[in-house]
Amino acid sequence: MMKKHKKMPWLAVLLSLIAPGLGQAYAGKYDRGLLIAALTLVLCAFAMVMFLILGGFVPSVVPTAPWYVRMVVYDFIWYWSFFGLVYLWVLYDAYRSAK
Repeated sequence: MMKKHKKMPWLAVLLSLIAPGLGQAYAGKYDRGLLIAALTLVLCAFAMVMFLILGGFVPSVVPTAPWYVRMVVYDFIWYWSFFGLVYLWVLYDAYRSAK
């Protein structure tokens, strides 16, 4: 009979800090880790495209900018807030998966 090694939850969190999905893979949930890694790459690619569209994002022009520029900037801010919440969930999920 094979002995199952106990996973360290904080190592899973540390690995997910380095690369989202790596903590889940460490915990043995390879499909979830791969899905999280792929979604992270998609979100990062979207953020890069948004940054290029905004041309660098200078906050001082936001109050006087036309409505459509303000909309894109505020959408960008909401996007990063959402991304932060998702990232916190990924860390929590890595911890929970390794427990």
